[in-house]
Amino acid sequence: MRHCFFLSLLTFTALTPVAAEGNSTHTNEVALTQRIEALEKSLKDLKRQVNGGKVKSNPQSPSSRKDASSITDDAFAKRMEALEKDLTNLKVEVRSQKITPSQSQNSTVNDKGFQYRVGGRVRLDALYDTGSKGALYGLNPSTLPLKNIQAEASNHGHINAGVSSSRLLAEVSRSFDGLPTSAYMEFDFAKDSSDTTTSFSPRVRHLYVKAGGFLLGQTWYTFQDMDSFANTLDNLYGGSRQPMVRYTYDVSKCASLAIAGEKPNTEYIGNDGNLHDNDQYGKSQLPDLATQLKLKYLHGHIAFSGVIRRLQIHVPKAVAGLTDNFTKTKTGWGLGFSGRYNFYKKSGLMWQVNGGHGTGRYIDDLNSQDAYLQYGAGITPQFSIIKAINYIAALELWLTNDLAATLAASLTHISKPKTSLNVVTYNTTQRRYHTNLIYNIFPNSQVGIEVMHYQRRAGLQTKNTGKDTRILSSFIYNF
Repeated sequence: MRHCFFLSLLTFTALTPVAAEGNSTHTNEVALTQRIEALEKSLKDLKRQVNGGKVKSNPQSPSSRKDASSITDDAFAKRMEALEKDLTNLKVEVRSQKITPSQSQNSTVNDKGFQYRVGGRVRLDALYDTGSKGALYGLNPSTLPLKNIQAEASNHGHINAGVSSSRLLAEVSRSFDGLPTSAYMEFDFAKDSSDTTTSFSPRVRHLYVKAGGFLLGQTWYTFQDMDSFANTLDNLYGGSRQPMVRYTYDVSKCASLAIAGEKPNTEYIGNDGNLHDNDQYGKSQLPDLATQLKLKYLHGHIAFSGVIRRLQIHVPKAVAGLTDNFTKTKTGWGLGFSGRYNFYKKSGLMWQVNGGHGTGRYIDDLNSQDAYLQYGAGITPQFSIIKAINYIAALELWLTNDLAATLAASLTHISKPKTSLNVVTYNTTQRRYHTNLIYNIFPNSQVGIEVMHYQRRAGLQTKNTGKDTRILSSFIYNF
């Protein structure tokens, strides 16, 4: 039980910094705020008692009279010193984890018992691509232009800047008949963003309600372990979101089990080399079923994840080259093992191993590749789910309370479908490396610089390579 108590405290310190796309800090900010407010109240009450020269007690209680008379000025001083130390340590912890005081303290309670807060961040990114030009919002290794195949691959050296990863958020909570409930929404400005315009449209990142262990709305995939992604300034890397209904059961203070039905989508690569989904011949008839068991221990956590899916295709015979309808159904599945180990204070190691058949978007670097479909005149129709495995390893070092360095690598291997045609853009391997320094220049502001190298190898018979190295700097102001 004593270990579980310390584990519950460590859940607050295992948060991904706000600069990362895989950030899940908003789920813990209210609890951290309550801890700070409780300590401040205790300290204020104690100082009031000292200044008044007495202890508030029940005069009818013999035990209270005894306790009051035995407390000396030295005891008060020691108690105040301990509270001030705890409060200072907690605020340092909050600041170092990039949950800023301005974010944590802007909660308000109205006369109906609603607790609400608003906040967000303003972020300015400036970048330079040494290789082929990547997108402004983030660098996707699965779509890098291929050398000798795509003209964009020779477009070397490109400077860009943007604010599309700035965010707005709002959260409200209230208990109804003793049942705690909350709702959360978060937007950024990445919708329809481009490299040439400074006008950005809002995009929903998170939008959900929580009550009684249930979550209904859009948030991080249940399959993904958000606390095991490396800290990065890349806006695309480190988790994705979709609509779902999820139930989380706390088995103990050290273990939780989440089960969810999530939005389905059959996404496949055609023999034309393009990525398609339900808007063409893909069908979705059942939700994806995902689960995750997370176990917390003194120095971190481990997690086991799983997902099972129904992938279906229907190509009508009216399509050129087919003499009959082509309908196939496949079962996709994925398994994941991940975790974090803090070997010194907040410095730690992170890892992930995710793999399966038809895992698709549940592997972060796979870019929704669930299956392969080929058809046409003189071609044997084929619908094959894609086998893939992904390895992630990262080292995070806190050099000071305000300066963190990260070194991370990711490797994804994708299998070749049987009897497939030569698709020159079909990825077989993807690699990602990044290192960064992120510094808290103020309690609510960070600056960072990151170097990323991304590479893909594509082609089923003839292999081609696409790669880029990006230097990215960011300034982030949290409010």
